[in-house]
Amino acid sequence: MYKNFGSKANVAKAVFDLVIAGDDEPVPIAQRPASQAMREEPDVRTKIALFVDGLAQRQAQSAKVQILIRDGRHVDDALIPVWATLHEEGLTGMTMLGQHLFDTGQLRQGIDPEEVRDVLWNYLAIDTYERLVLFLGWPLERYTQWLTQAITAALC
Repeated sequence: MYKNFGSKANVAKAVFDLVIAGDDEPVPIAQRPASQAMREEPDVRTKIALFVDGLAQRQAQSAKVQILIRDGRHVDDALIPVWATLHEEGLTGMTMLGQHLFDTGQLRQGIDPEEVRDVLWNYLAIDTYERLVLFLGWPLERYTQWLTQAITAALC
């Protein structure tokens, strides 16, 4: 395994990429059909619901790997840059999505693209999923509905 990946950190990132996408196709999440459908949807509230549905599914697939990387970086320095990469990739994605939602002109008055990004970035954090689903035992459907309402209330 180390011959193919070089380090535990590279293995962890490869596993994360596999579970977040659900397959090993070299197609970014933003270019997949579900993301394209969300971008083509004219109503911002429906866009948010479509985004959250996909996010919750990806969190369900990737939570344990993300938590392993997040917590493991405290005992294995090789995981520190992997965690940083996950954050950078997430922030980049939320910046792009935030701008897309902002550009619809359907968000609440006075909100700017940076605040939209920050709201999305906050809810992207695996900590919320961990607390509500893994710790408190919320079913994924309840979590998805709550998250959709929370993000919609914050942005619209």
